[in-house]
Amino acid sequence: MDFKRTGIPNFTLNDSLGNFVIFSRGMTLPQDSRYGAFEGDVQQDGQTYRLRADQNYTANEAAYMEVLEVFDGDSFEGIELLSSTPESFAAELAKIGSTPVIASDGSRIWWIDERMSFTIKNGVPSTICWWQDTLKDYNEEIENIFTTGQVP
Repeated sequence: MDFKRTGIPNFTLNDSLGNFVIFSRGMTLPQDSRYGAFEGDVQQDGQTYRLRADQNYTANEAAYMEVLEVFDGDSFEGIELLSSTPESFAAELAKIGSTPVIASDGSRIWWIDERMSFTIKNGVPSTICWWQDTLKDYNEEIENIFTTGQVP
């Protein structure tokens, strides 16, 4: 699947969480949720993706969305995920948007202006995260990364 900046097919940020509940299967409520979250399985392009969506606490809409695992052949805006190093992936992102930052511990690529990040597992981008600009916790976390150089 080729993921896009807008989210995944049939579900994007600002959609109602009701849409997410209808759209996914195997719904669970994560124990670490800060806002009211759902996790569920979504069938796309012959794969079953585990997604997480957190609710904007002032509206019934998705403020945070994450694909928790990607598969061989998956890409983001045409850039291969599991065959890219964090450095090569970040360089490709910079060609299509703002300059991303790789966390000092190598655990995440932050694409801040686009309000996205990619978790690095086993040396490759392995998750995709989108968030609204209204998520204060993420904005504070990102600011902390740039002022201290440390990932919380």
